[in-house]
Amino acid sequence: GGVSGMNVVTFDGSGFLPPVSVYFGGLPATVLSLEVNQLTCLSPPHSAGVVGIQVVNADGVSSDDFFDQFEYKFPSVLSVWP
Repeated sequence: GGVSGMNVVTFDGSGFLPPVSVYFGGLPATVLSLEVNQLTCLSPPHSAGVVGIQVVNADGVSSDDFFDQFEYKFPSVLSVWP
């Protein structure tokens, strides 16, 4: 996703409990929707590189961010017209 954030990211899984918090490289994301088996959020702005993602339920149970990763990239220009 882009370094400016605002990337829509959907997680499929199980046991998501409200309220839930999502972190990209330690920075909080904006949760858009939450169901027991699916969570959708907007990534926060971050510098380029690969970061861990952590999902924390209201009961304090969190995912292992070692396996859940997200790559921030700078936009690339493919062509320029006149």
